[in-house]
Amino acid sequence: MPFKTTNLKRIYNISLISCMSVLIGRAWQHIFWDPPYRTLLWDENLLKPIIEKVFGIKWEKYVTDIAIDHAIQSTIIGIGIFLFLVAASCIFIKKSKRVIGYLIAVSGGILILISIAYWKEYFWDIPQFLELTAQWMSPFIFLSVVHAFDKNINVFRLLNFTLVFTFVGHGLYALGIYPLPGNWIDLVINTFHCNESSANIFIKVFGALDIASAILIFIPRLRKVGFYYMLIWGFLAAFGRLTGNFIPDLGIIPFIQANFGEFVYRIPQFILALMGLYLLKEQKIILHASIKKKQE
Repeated sequence: MPFKTTNLKRIYNISLISCMSVLIGRAWQHIFWDPPYRTLLWDENLLKPIIEKVFGIKWEKYVTDIAIDHAIQSTIIGIGIFLFLVAASCIFIKKSKRVIGYLIAVSGGILILISIAYWKEYFWDIPQFLELTAQWMSPFIFLSVVHAFDKNINVFRLLNFTLVFTFVGHGLYALGIYPLPGNWIDLVINTFHCNESSANIFIKVFGALDIASAILIFIPRLRKVGFYYMLIWGFLAAFGRLTGNFIPDLGIIPFIQANFGEFVYRIPQFILALMGLYLLKEQKIILHASIKKKQE
């Protein structure tokens, strides 16, 4: 794929890294841990009619049968392997846009399903789904960048709303508008070795800044400030999953196995902000080229 400028190549590479990281991180979770599919699969109100009428299996047998549970677990691992293979295939999308693009779109659908499962697990709290937007949108942003070279696709607008939803979701939790996830307090305490009161203040301050940054990226003269905040704080929040969960006695291998995916699938929440900065630069390049052309 030809790139007119080095800047466009950087935008492409960042979107590629964002897509690959979330797929690898979620693949890791599927293979070694347990995504919250069962919160949907064991919802009696939702699935009982399907399980009993379509598959002819009594609900009690469905939720207690070990063989069925093993089948579910094998399927989850299979999905993890699929996500990992799709992540690897992203590198070769230039050779087969249609096939690999379809696989990436399917993987994006799986990420949306995971987000819905988490959303349900958190009692349908709106911020829970919003703060995962950068993750499930990363494959679609990558596809948009790939096709933006051939079609008139406004990647910048798509990116803006992705980051806004992500940081507003985080901010609504941090400000206490919705019940704060308990592990957030623990992460801050373990990272900064502070007391619970200080951790609460810290989270509220950054919650307010999250909302502010979401507003700033829509103000032309202040967009850079918003993107820089999202880049720095997004990285610290993702990296905090490592520092906040570190237990020296656990051992490095078990620690990596437990927390590698937690960090990797959160990479989009800060690297997409870096992409926003390069998109701003690209807009300036286009504007200067247009002005120069008129002058000639």
